[in-house]
Amino acid sequence: MTKAQQVERYVALLRVPLRLADWAITIKLTAYQSERAACVAQPEYKEATLYFNLRRIPKTQLFAYVLHEMLHMHVWRLAAVGERLAENPKDLEAVRWEEEALTVELERILEPLLQPGG
Repeated sequence: MTKAQQVERYVALLRVPLRLADWAITIKLTAYQSERAACVAQPEYKEATLYFNLRRIPKTQLFAYVLHEMLHMHVWRLAAVGERLAENPKDLEAVRWEEEALTVELERILEPLLQPGG
């Protein structure tokens, strides 16, 4: 199975347990983005685009990356409020740092529970 097929499989596998079954999720694979993965969500419309640079993600870590980006879909609203309330670039960076820290913590909690075959 290719990495692209695995991404699609993992997104499909995680939709129900993460309560994202009613979201429209678009997957974009690109080798040109600087990040390994990213998420752009619009929770008010239950839509999100997940970006993956498969050249930069080891196959053994692919599930964790997919899970992590899908968790951003839940954290997005809180982060957006924090960004709107940030009064200066330092505050904005703090909000983004904490959003990422929360998403990583949720990923670490859920990965062993949701890992296929785990």
